[in-house]
Amino acid sequence: MKNLKDITDLNEVANIIKEYILKNKISEEYLINFNCPEDILNMLVNDSNVLVRKIGVQNKNCSIQTLERIIKFDSNSTIKKTAIQNPNCTVELLDRLLMDNDFFIRDAAKKRLETIGKEETKEIKKGKHEEELDNMILYYNELKEQKHLEEKQNRPKIMADPNELAAARRMATNNVGKINLDNNISTESIQSNISLSQNPNNLVENKQETNIQESKNVMIDVNSESEEEKLFEAEIEKELALEEQNKSPSKLLITINKLKRSNKLFVRKFYHSIKVDSSTFLTQVNDHFEIKSEFLSVLNFLNLENINTTNLKISGIDISESNLKIDPQLVYNKDLSNATLDDKNLSSYNFDGVNMEGTNVGVKKY
Repeated sequence: MKNLKDITDLNEVANIIKEYILKNKISEEYLINFNCPEDILNMLVNDSNVLVRKIGVQNKNCSIQTLERIIKFDSNSTIKKTAIQNPNCTVELLDRLLMDNDFFIRDAAKKRLETIGKEETKEIKKGKHEEELDNMILYYNELKEQKHLEEKQNRPKIMADPNELAAARRMATNNVGKINLDNNISTESIQSNISLSQNPNNLVENKQETNIQESKNVMIDVNSESEEEKLFEAEIEKELALEEQNKSPSKLLITINKLKRSNKLFVRKFYHSIKVDSSTFLTQVNDHFEIKSEFLSVLNFLNLENINTTNLKISGIDISESNLKIDPQLVYNKDLSNATLDDKNLSSYNFDGVNMEGTNVGVKKY
């Protein structure tokens, strides 16, 4: 058998862990209380095999949102009853289930309410299989952290280019141009260009020549920068149009980052204007979708009105400057915890059963 630590594919390791749980006699107390990683737990609770689903649904890391979804939509009554027995099933949810149309759900909720506070803490005894499973979970978590660090290190770095230098020159010369065009050049700066050997009779004439020459030079510089900016803007527009058509995320991000360093008034023309489709913008992770990490810093440039946000993970993400529309009832696990959003992001205001812990609803800046 292949050594687990020789495997570097997370999905493969997750499936090996799942098969190990099924093929070995793992104690019920352990399966309820072991720290099952979120990714593996999601895989378990959404498996087609009833036995696999039961293992996931009874685990202490199974969220209240997942339990509520299982109770409402799972077709197997045993799985529903198992979800009701989960320690995370709240009294509020159980009270609602007392009014359920299904007699067996009402009965299970009633019995669960009667046992709350009377549960006996059982000692979790670890045998060979439980200890081996602990080690497998430990390796999975280490491998996931390693993958996360590698992904972070391999993100494309934007290198300085001539357009960035041009933008820097514009910023450096902007104020100078304004001062000189208003003919507000100080006497000290003019006189510093006058040789001490000049006689007093020539001072007035030389000062006037210097003033005229300074103004001419500034006019040339300002006009040159203005023309350069127009060329830069035309180049950006051409690049964005081409990359939007070719659906090249990496090149698109390079162009957007180049754009972000340009004139602010020009940049605002592109807020919410660059179209991306779901296949480019999202990635599937087990049973749900996530926004690709490379897009998180440029959401305000993208047109996301047509992105399908059903089963999309929103928790912990700032979407307040985007035009992404979400329905709190349809996002992944009905979880908006620690997210930042604006009311314009919400296509529905039904927050029944939605996790709002740490959610910040602010005001759009753009």
